[in-house]
Amino acid sequence: MSFKALDKMIRSAALDLLKEQQEQPKEKSAYEKATEKYDEKKAKEKEAKEKKAKEGPKSKQKVGVPGYGSGRFKRFLEDLGKSDNPSLLMKELGVSSASGATDLDKVASVLRQAIRNNPIMADAYKAPVLTTSGEKKILKVPVTNDGRQELNIRNRHKFVYLTLEAAEKTGLLNLKDGVDFLSFSQTDIPAIFQKN
Repeated sequence: MSFKALDKMIRSAALDLLKEQQEQPKEKSAYEKATEKYDEKKAKEKEAKEKKAKEGPKSKQKVGVPGYGSGRFKRFLEDLGKSDNPSLLMKELGVSSASGATDLDKVASVLRQAIRNNPIMADAYKAPVLTTSGEKKILKVPVTNDGRQELNIRNRHKFVYLTLEAAEKTGLLNLKDGVDFLSFSQTDIPAIFQKN
């Protein structure tokens, strides 16, 4: 047998193997499977989000979102608000009801209970104080020294907001006009005012 004939046989065998491989369904790698699963999950989430957007809001939220900026942090909060169990959070914080004549009084009641009944909140915040700035009443939530060291300005506001949002979602906090936060540029502690 000559080398040319042997080369032809090897080439022919190699081509046959390549054809067989192309005809057989390619098994996906773990990475490809994970990517495909992730893409399917994102598509379902997007579809659910679009469906929810078409339905419109089910209830009008009365607790204003503090100014966190835009982008990644905002999406984080939106996801957190969707996934958390507000009833469980209220139970862990020891909040049982909101009492008071005005919206600010009700908010103060919820925050006082959370700070008094939960050691983590008590380590970060002091009892809320109602102050007046001109004609506007403002509920300030002072931060402890430990809280100042552990929490940046944005997180100080975030935890107060999430507490109020959970209280509102569970029905413990029923506001008439609603409340909102002063911007970070005006104060380094959570400061809440009543909407008119």
